[in-house]
Amino acid sequence: MRHTFNHIERFPLTWCDVVSAVAEFQRASMECLAYFDYYQIILPRLVTPKFPYPEYNPLWMGAFTGDLGVAEKLSRAGVPAWFIRHEDTVTNKTNLLGKVKPHEPDAVLAMF
Repeated sequence: MRHTFNHIERFPLTWCDVVSAVAEFQRASMECLAYFDYYQIILPRLVTPKFPYPEYNPLWMGAFTGDLGVAEKLSRAGVPAWFIRHEDTVTNKTNLLGKVKPHEPDAVLAMF
């Protein structure tokens, strides 16, 4: 992160390079904040679970997983989790809130 900041601050850059450097700095900053959240909030909840499970944090992106154990641990920690299963494994006893079909995003940002 410091390297990227120094690069932005000290070197003349083209517009494309500025956009790339700022995006890299933002990515590194968000990754640091994610590590803080993990070690201060999520990990303690995984080590000593509380009942009822905590509400999920709407600011967290969450995770998609095909592993039931991972989905349960994330839910126990208050992390939004989506358990992905193949359609053949769904039975009549499975409780579904809804079926979602994936679609292409409305806007795609590309490199300049």
